[in-house]
Amino acid sequence: MTVDEDESKSFWDDYRVLYIERTIRSAYSDLASDPKFDKLFRTEANCEILELFLNSEDEKCVVVPQNIKIIEAVPNRLPKVKCLCISKGTEKLTEANVSSETSIYEIGASPPFGNLELKSKNSSLVVVSNHTNQLNWGDL
Repeated sequence: MTVDEDESKSFWDDYRVLYIERTIRSAYSDLASDPKFDKLFRTEANCEILELFLNSEDEKCVVVPQNIKIIEAVPNRLPKVKCLCISKGTEKLTEANVSSETSIYEIGASPPFGNLELKSKNSSLVVVSNHTNQLNWGDL
């Protein structure tokens, strides 16, 4: 095994990268069981983009289309197929914060307002069903 292969192997074994890989596998379940998934995901181009995303303060989001070729930024036009958008809420992702500081969204497959409606239903249900919030409400 060469030094480059050893460094590459350790990158793909990084907990942060494994977390992103599991996220992609769960989003694209039809590809997850495909033996070609590793070949599609573990490319040099994806390695470079993920390394920037994980370690750079400037790189805030990546987009993963169904062909698993990771894109550094959200494209100007959303594709008509499902894409996964992974964004981070901190300057650098670590093993300790990767699960809490990343937001994962599906974009492109459905109309944009459909995604917003789904998000609003999920977040408002928590607010409405919380009894502590209801204590300060008047009679309706």
